[in-house]
Amino acid sequence: MCPWIKKTMFFSRVTMMIMTVTMVTTIQAYDGDATFYGAGGAGEQGACMLPRNFNGVQNTAALNPFQFENGQACGKCVLVHGDGRGSGMTPVIGPLYATIDNLCPECKSGDIDLGLQGDGRFLVNWEFVDCAQVPKVRTRSLRGSLDIPNIPDISSISNIPNIPDVPDVQETFFNSI
Repeated sequence: MCPWIKKTMFFSRVTMMIMTVTMVTTIQAYDGDATFYGAGGAGEQGACMLPRNFNGVQNTAALNPFQFENGQACGKCVLVHGDGRGSGMTPVIGPLYATIDNLCPECKSGDIDLGLQGDGRFLVNWEFVDCAQVPKVRTRSLRGSLDIPNIPDISSISNIPNIPDVPDVQETFFNSI
């Protein structure tokens, strides 16, 4: 085989590998509006028929028909970013993780309907993420998901000081009259 054919084949293979790696590592992000369809999402009543909190991710969301892909998005996790731009009383600010549990038939491509109590329509950017990488200890918050600190178990504390008896205020008042 000619040396220039070998070089061409080698560079073709390298180019294909680079294209494959690029395609695999490219994350598709979507821009759209975030709206709300109620606290707790749809659960088993939604298009995905998933039990609430089935994968440990507390928040839920409904997707537009384009990214819902006839149910292929069911159970997938998303990371939603918002900076509060939009209108309504409950701005979406910061990162918010959710599991797709429903379809939002009236949503346009890129839109996401959050299974949270809220009001308004806010500009967001969102992407699919691996559910295993979603932090499990989170609060249900539209102002960003914050870690809940570990609260110590106080049942083992034995050195609680005794609080002296405090006289009843009403009794003290009437006895002084």
